[in-house]
Amino acid sequence: IGLEILKDGKMCGSDIAKTRAPQATGISTLADFMTAARIEASGSVPKPLAVESPNFKVVFLRHGESVWNVANIFTGWADVDLSPAGEAEAVEAGKCLKEKGFKFDVVFTSMLRRSIRTAWTVCTYSENFAMPIVNTWRLNE
Repeated sequence: IGLEILKDGKMCGSDIAKTRAPQATGISTLADFMTAARIEASGSVPKPLAVESPNFKVVFLRHGESVWNVANIFTGWADVDLSPAGEAEAVEAGKCLKEKGFKFDVVFTSMLRRSIRTAWTVCTYSENFAMPIVNTWRLNE
């Protein structure tokens, strides 16, 4: 694309400011992200995180199939639950993350039950029990 974004495998190239990456706005920590996104964790997010590391992995996971997905109805902000297939998808996602050795410091999810149930199920089946789960409407669809 003609931009220098990566430098030595890190997003710190001379053209990073031309992107929408968090690094372009000076966001480099979880606390900076939460402030910029106006997410209040009510003290549930450890400060600092238990393991300080310059390297983080961000895992994006979509909620499982909802009962309205089955009926081919657009859900948007409607607070509908997971279908049985959606529950099974969340179980499989959790098992996959466990197999790959993922351990989470914090989990963010929307305020919608399908997303919250997906997060709980994934965390249960990946054996991630001891981290805060932050629910915010800003992550609703």
